[in-house]
Amino acid sequence: MTSDPIRALLIEDDLDDVFLLKESLATAKVVQIKLGYAYFLLGEYERGMESFQKCYDLFDRQGNLWGKGFALSKMGLAANGLGDFLQSMQYHREAFSIFEKTENITGKAYAISRMSMSAYFLEQYAQAVQYGMEGYQIFQSLGHQWGMCTSLCRLGFAYLGQGEILKAKNCFNEALEQSRIYQMTPVSLYALVGMAAALAQEGEDTEAVELFQYVQSNPQTPALYLKQASRWITQVDYKILPDVKTALTLGGNPDGLDAVIDKVHKAWGRHTL
Repeated sequence: MTSDPIRALLIEDDLDDVFLLKESLATAKVVQIKLGYAYFLLGEYERGMESFQKCYDLFDRQGNLWGKGFALSKMGLAANGLGDFLQSMQYHREAFSIFEKTENITGKAYAISRMSMSAYFLEQYAQAVQYGMEGYQIFQSLGHQWGMCTSLCRLGFAYLGQGEILKAKNCFNEALEQSRIYQMTPVSLYALVGMAAALAQEGEDTEAVELFQYVQSNPQTPALYLKQASRWITQVDYKILPDVKTALTLGGNPDGLDAVIDKVHKAWGRHTL
């Protein structure tokens, strides 16, 4: 992963979050949001949490309820990275409540979809499926492609937790196909790392590690996506595997993502929900 926060800002996954803030934000709030999310993407969760907390405090002093919900939702993501999954769930629930009061449908969708990830980390898989599906349905009603695809990925991991590998692969494949159409590279990488986790569950160890390492080496992969898949990959016995570290470099081609997606679709089929 790159250690450059400025580069990380260029791959921020919730770009429309920033646009939703509109002109009401002072420069200080924008800086804290951007800096916090840059640290979050890099896996520097403590620093990210500090910035999101400062953002929350600024909104609180201003009496901006919606802004507090926005900051809380980001704090929930950082808490997941820190391993404080109960606190993460609490942040997202508070954010959801605020977005409900302010009638912000997109905010509600983000909060409940992110609750799916928190429930996954808590191993509450049935709840994770419920939250992921609710988030997906709201985003679908809005025609929100990014939200739909990230919700599909979260659903995929929730299904993996329940041992429903085919359903998980259906979700990852659909997210992969749609994110490719709309050129959402970080989401494509999210779907690919999900597929790697599914392969590990199926006992396809070499293919799982090969795909995971490809995603891990891509600088546009947010650290939390790798964390979500790591529980499945760490079960693989690396000692029995050949050196697969460069198996998907595709001759050193830095633009090999499309070729990797083609390989995944060819090997595991294309499915929809």
